[in-house]
Amino acid sequence: MTDLNALSSNLSSWSVLWNLFLALLPGLGSYLLLRSPRLPWPLVIAGIGLVILFLPNAPYLLTDFIHLFEFEQQQPRPISLAVSVYLAIAFLGMLSYSGTLVNLRRIWGLLGQAQTWPVVMFGLHSLSAWGVWLGRSLRLNSWDLLDHPQRVIHEAVALLVRLDYWGELFSLALLLALSHQLLQHLYWPQIRHDSLRQFDRRL
Repeated sequence: MTDLNALSSNLSSWSVLWNLFLALLPGLGSYLLLRSPRLPWPLVIAGIGLVILFLPNAPYLLTDFIHLFEFEQQQPRPISLAVSVYLAIAFLGMLSYSGTLVNLRRIWGLLGQAQTWPVVMFGLHSLSAWGVWLGRSLRLNSWDLLDHPQRVIHEAVALLVRLDYWGELFSLALLLALSHQLLQHLYWPQIRHDSLRQFDRRL
């Protein structure tokens, strides 16, 4: 088996491409919300909720690097190709995460809540870190919250009360915050309120 074939098998085995698709959903959803004029406010609230629900899927791609160790066992030759692919996938996930926050910040400002955004952003970083941890440690995902909300809430709270995990959650939230600040300045344009006047401020 060639390196490329082995990598292709590795990607499909661990559903990395599916994870990438889920990671791009919040970015796409927030963009559609931002570019949808005259949207009724109940749909705006529901849309923001769905975007936040799927938001942890974006930084979750950072944890897919654990599959490189299994790929290395299957393919003892140099794994530079696999590392490059996983780096690209993780970067796309973080770009989607940062872009989603940029879009949500614009929406939040247009709804007249710009002064509360720092608190909201802190909460989103914390919730995203928590969601990533739940996905990696308990194998939960966004769909589970829709299908089995009581189970997800019970297991999430049980994990949260264990103080030995708080340091890792804080470190992950800090990593997400720093990554977002970097990507925001490098890849996303400055917020221009004059170009977004079409968004309906009905809240």
